[in-house]
Amino acid sequence: MAALEYCSLPVKISDVPIVNDEISIFVKCHDRMFSKVTVLDDNHQELFTGTGPGASKSWSWRRQVTDASGAPVFTLRHHGWAMKNLWTIEGTEGHQIAELKHVNHGPPGQKSNFDMVVANPKEGGGPINLRIRQKDHSAITTQVFFMDSCIAEVLLQESNDISDNTKVDRSSWRVRIAGGVDPAIVLMIALCRAERHHMLWQ
Repeated sequence: MAALEYCSLPVKISDVPIVNDEISIFVKCHDRMFSKVTVLDDNHQELFTGTGPGASKSWSWRRQVTDASGAPVFTLRHHGWAMKNLWTIEGTEGHQIAELKHVNHGPPGQKSNFDMVVANPKEGGGPINLRIRQKDHSAITTQVFFMDSCIAEVLLQESNDISDNTKVDRSSWRVRIAGGVDPAIVLMIALCRAERHHMLWQ
């Protein structure tokens, strides 16, 4: 595992406290169509829940993420299933706060690389650019970079590509997050990464 570097990103969209030390969250995707996702902290306490409509009914599939109290945090919107597809993230008031796009940077066969642009809430501040790159051929580990610093890792822990997921999760992930970073920002990335895994088995 990579050493994560403290990074004071000027973006906070959730009420989860931002701490100085590295933390881990655990993302449990209960079914292949993301109708229910549960996010836990190190103590197995629920931080976030994601819900979706199940099978996609349009080219603009929405998934809402709420905190432990049930308050909305953000909505993840997926625009299409093509290789060069786009995800946008909307805040609680419907405005766009970030977008992720699949990119083809890297060796052939790497299908889980993204570029992310996050709106900067500071007046006059430019957009915040994050790079998400798979570390290995199968994308078991995916790393998040701000400038040249690795600020998060998304690690696949379990994958059950079976027709009946009533007794096991479709996939589960450990997400390591550097100090100074809102976990909700990295959760956006983890959800997109999980979706790519469910689509492409990578």
